[in-house]
Amino acid sequence: MSRSTSPPVGPEAAAEFVAREPYNKAGLFEEHFVWRFTNLLGRTMWHFTRAADELCFLVLAQAAGALPSHPIPVPVADLPPKLRERLIVYGQLRNLDGEEPAGLALAVQAPTREALDALLDDGRARLAGYGEVAIHDWGFGGRR
Repeated sequence: MSRSTSPPVGPEAAAEFVAREPYNKAGLFEEHFVWRFTNLLGRTMWHFTRAADELCFLVLAQAAGALPSHPIPVPVADLPPKLRERLIVYGQLRNLDGEEPAGLALAVQAPTREALDALLDDGRARLAGYGEVAIHDWGFGGRR
């Protein structure tokens, strides 16, 4: 009888995963980031009931080093209702030491990129407080 072992976890394991990832090894990524993630939504992405015909987007809002203070994520209950109902993932990013806030990550389902922009432009998510906001096409299991 063989025993199943859990995969290694932690910053070293994440760095090794990135180093061995085939697309990274082939030089397809200019850079990569590894952060700790604190789930603020209270559920996993697998619990999201999605519309099969709509797109998904990954939004990464990185804190800028020059900011006097790092933005604090908006509590889920305070987000605009239309955005809240389309959230697949929502959480705070922290540096690997777990101390310094690094930003915010959210995955959102929307019919179009324009519809996503309208959801985010509401202002109540306070993304403008971050130094850089990047939006990527995304799908369950990773970026597209």
